[in-house]
Amino acid sequence: MTEETRKDTRVSQEAGMREEARQLLCAAYRRQVEIWGKVTQMDLGVGAEELDLDAARTAALEDFMEVAGWIEGDPYSAVDSRRITARGLAVLREA
Repeated sequence: MTEETRKDTRVSQEAGMREEARQLLCAAYRRQVEIWGKVTQMDLGVGAEELDLDAARTAALEDFMEVAGWIEGDPYSAVDSRRITARGLAVLREA
């Protein structure tokens, strides 16, 4: 495998992960809005259930979203929820 082929494969995998993470973010946000109205906190598990993702894949996508700056931990939450960032809201508007 050439270096160019490896680079193309890596870019394709990253694009696929970004799209899957965007779908998870949208699903979780939509469900939280249905339940609570306009929100800044969300439980990604709700979106993962809707998309039928296992815990390992959900964790990987959550890590991706945190690194990308779409979500951040919420230190004021008693549960394991995430707060959506301005960058995350921009990703939601892409849909």
